[in-house]
Amino acid sequence: LLNTFLKLLNKVASMSTNHHQEVALKVTLNYLSSLDVDDLDEMVMDMAYLSVNAEVNSTSDINEQDNLLSEAENAASSINNCGKEAQINFLVNNGYRAMLYAS
Repeated sequence: LLNTFLKLLNKVASMSTNHHQEVALKVTLNYLSSLDVDDLDEMVMDMAYLSVNAEVNSTSDINEQDNLLSEAENAASSINNCGKEAQINFLVNNGYRAMLYAS
């Protein structure tokens, strides 16, 4: 996991992103790395559902809705079964970003 984390940080440093995007990704990776696998399971499932939400809402065919949701659940389960590294990669690659608030 640490190796993947370092690779992602290096990728961030080598990309031509602005400072805020780089910081946001670092905060996200630190946050996700600190979470328990069970919490990541839920987040992956939520992200999978979110990815098919528009398609589900665009059809009135209940069977099609069920198929879309089932596919999302299966994809999320596969990712969750691959462990924490796969979960973090999935979340980051699908746009999840943690927010940093100064107090």
